Amino acid sequence: MQFKTHFLYFLKPILGGLVIATLLLQGVKYEQKLSNFINNDQILSYHDAVIKASPAVVNIYSQQYTNSTIDTAQHLQPTGLGSGIIVSKNGYIVTNYHVIAQADQILIALQDGRLFTA
Repeated sequence: MQFKTHFLYFLKPILGGLVIATLLLQGVKYEQKLSNFINNDQILSYHDAVIKASPAVVNIYSQQYTNSTIDTAQHLQPTGLGSGIIVSKNGYIVTNYHVIAQADQILIALQDGRLFTA
């Protein structure tokens, strides 16, 4: 029984070391595979993707009617600001719900400065 206890005492660290060594060596293999796809003379950049996608990015301004403390008229007050992406030629825009939640009016600003009411 004592032999079994001592054997397990030495076996556990050895097995743990083998597992860690295997994981580390797999990481080296992954880096080597990745380096085969990357040309070290070329700088990696997402510049081209930004240039291509930026015309589809819009600013979204949401406003809500609020009661004025001075008179009884309601006035539009800015309540949300965010961004969105034009996803179709029909002008459909995808954004986060919280940007337009409870908005009474939504304004869309394109990159070229044009404004639209949604």
